[in-house]
Amino acid sequence: MLQEIIKIANDGFGLILGVSSLVFGALLWRLRGIFTARADFEVMQARMDLMAKQLATSEDSTKAVQALDNRFDELSEKVVSLEADLKVIQAEMEHLPSKDDVAKITTTLAELKSGHTHLAQSQARMEGAVTRIEDYLLKAR
Repeated sequence: MLQEIIKIANDGFGLILGVSSLVFGALLWRLRGIFTARADFEVMQARMDLMAKQLATSEDSTKAVQALDNRFDELSEKVVSLEADLKVIQAEMEHLPSKDDVAKITTTLAELKSGHTHLAQSQARMEGAVTRIEDYLLKAR
């Protein structure tokens, strides 16, 4: 009986070897799909590192945006305060003369000075005439 089994095994050895090679090959093929190659693992590790850096950068960006938002709020408050101060200054300056008004005043003052000079010369001539008339009247007495 053992001899018969050995004979059948010898006759079907090629077939058994072929079938077992196919089964072993299919098993290895399936295991290759389950386990990752070293190069693929390194690529996946690099991608995970990149995503971790992007996440950290994203968190830093979020903090920076929050800081900018707070700074914007502070500056907005300062702008509102400055606008209120500007309105007060504008209200105070409404009664002050403008540049054109100052130019007109300067021109008017120049004209008055010129008129004053003419009046002073005319007064000096009148004073001389009055002095001469007074001297004549005093001598004629």
